[in-house]
Amino acid sequence: MKTCFIYQPQGVGDIIFIQKVVHHYKSLGYKIVFPLYPYFIWLKTYLAQDGVEFPMLGGDRKILEPFDNSDKFFYLMGSTYALFRKPVHAVDFVYLSCGPATLDDEEMMTAKYSVADIDYEGWQDYVKINRNKEKEDELFYNVLGLRDDSVFTLVNEYCSSHKIDIEPVGNTVYMKTITGYTSFDWIKVIERCSRLITIDTSIPILAEVYLPKHVPCHLINRYTPATFVDLPKIFTRLNWQYCITPADIKID
Repeated sequence: MKTCFIYQPQGVGDIIFIQKVVHHYKSLGYKIVFPLYPYFIWLKTYLAQDGVEFPMLGGDRKILEPFDNSDKFFYLMGSTYALFRKPVHAVDFVYLSCGPATLDDEEMMTAKYSVADIDYEGWQDYVKINRNKEKEDELFYNVLGLRDDSVFTLVNEYCSSHKIDIEPVGNTVYMKTITGYTSFDWIKVIERCSRLITIDTSIPILAEVYLPKHVPCHLINRYTPATFVDLPKIFTRLNWQYCITPADIKID
């Protein structure tokens, strides 16, 4: 069996977003090898599926869990930033550089699909997360004290690099790190919120998959200078209000 090596070892949102790439190459008969950095290895449980392996890749790109042709994968990683904008085909594998997939300031997420040579449209339909419903219920009912009839705004002030303070809107639940729960264990909270306000991070990616379409959504810029790059192209299921700062949020 041929192997598809996917280089996207970090970024929860990025990893979720390219699950259509995984599905596409599986449908062509490829075994998928999708290395992850150690601090993202918790994703294995949620993304586990037949025909997909998640070996561990060191932060210095050393291969901590060797696999077939891992020496070639290591070599290709060393050139990935400079060379590969399309799939690299060999006799028994294909290599996709979905991490650093672009040198264009006007594209970011869409480039991950360009380098895989497939269309990103409908990517939401290919996200299949093995949800831990027991943990989700614990977090929702016991930890956060929410009920089935609770009406609340869900606010996420954090991205991977910093925090942006956001004022509460009515009954507000703030996302935060809670020992024993992952960001995927917040999916029930995301599904049930009546409004979402979040920084540009993995949360809007999850929302595009799980949040009902009628819920108002506000996306706060995280970059300086401000940019949303190509997010409006991929966020097609929800009615997002794009806000440069929290002061730009408009509540109907």
